[in-house]
Amino acid sequence: MAEPVDKGTTIRLSANALLAIDSNDNKVFNTTTGIRFDINSPGQIYINNQRPLLSGYFTRIALTELNINWSTPNVNKTNNTLTIEVNSSSGTRGGRLVIPEGFYKPTELALAIETQFIAVFGTYINYESSGTPLLVTYNANSRSFSFEAQISGAGNWFPFEFSIQTKIKQTDMTVYLTPLQQVEDDLTEMLGIVPEQPFLNFFSILNGGFASVMYTPYIDIVSNILTQNQNVSDGDSAKTFTSSKLARVYLSNEKIEATTEDNIPGVRPFTFRREFITPKQIQWNKTENIDFVDLTILDHKGKQIYITENIVIDSAPGDPVELTVGNQANIQFTLLVSES
Repeated sequence: MAEPVDKGTTIRLSANALLAIDSNDNKVFNTTTGIRFDINSPGQIYINNQRPLLSGYFTRIALTELNINWSTPNVNKTNNTLTIEVNSSSGTRGGRLVIPEGFYKPTELALAIETQFIAVFGTYINYESSGTPLLVTYNANSRSFSFEAQISGAGNWFPFEFSIQTKIKQTDMTVYLTPLQQVEDDLTEMLGIVPEQPFLNFFSILNGGFASVMYTPYIDIVSNILTQNQNVSDGDSAKTFTSSKLARVYLSNEKIEATTEDNIPGVRPFTFRREFITPKQIQWNKTENIDFVDLTILDHKGKQIYITENIVIDSAPGDPVELTVGNQANIQFTLLVSES
């Protein structure tokens, strides 16, 4: 009896290699003094070591792993304002609250808003030295904020109503509102109080909707160089978008769990690692090396993520000089390249 013919085909898994990238390698130092002299940011990486970073026969690139040391405050100079219009017996006045940059849990942010409201509107409503004219509370069950103008209390301020205004330049909202310069973003979205048509009215109580209290719910990792050979463009539902994505990373756990003040991503610095189960496979020209890389981290509005800057404060002669060192946290990427 003849032996059966084996019609199977031997499969050889394609060879692959790793390209490991660390934003720390984006820093430039004086080789003699050891002093860093670049202004590069972990949010935008451009590494060119004057040699191929990866060479050989490969046709696919994929971002397979990401590690982020997140140190971007959820309240920072890109979003730390809240524009309010107040109406009292002495007339109508607009003002802009500026919350100091920092990491804020919801209750901490509520207290900061109360404090800044007094700083901006205290004189106007005849505030003295005690009580809270605008009470801001956070409901952990509904994850929402409420704002209430206090009619009576420890202070003797004038009764007032208020309205939350948009972040745009306030010149035409009412003839009473003090003109303010336009800002690109503010706290309304993360507080769940994005102004709509009814906000043109004044209220004593405002109950907000779901408040993320997050600077951004996700980040996009984009690269013009690593996607230069792909033929299919990436899509996006946003008004402005990029077609050079390596991945979109959502800043949340993969399991379902109740949210508390302490576990909202971004209210404190955190380390976040994500290994992609089905990474995007990017076409590559097998005749090209990877000589340099460009990686940019974008927030949900398509802007490069905010990184705390180096700040030197010397307010007056004789006062101590204060230095705030910018974000030193780094981001690491692992790219997998394969021959087929």
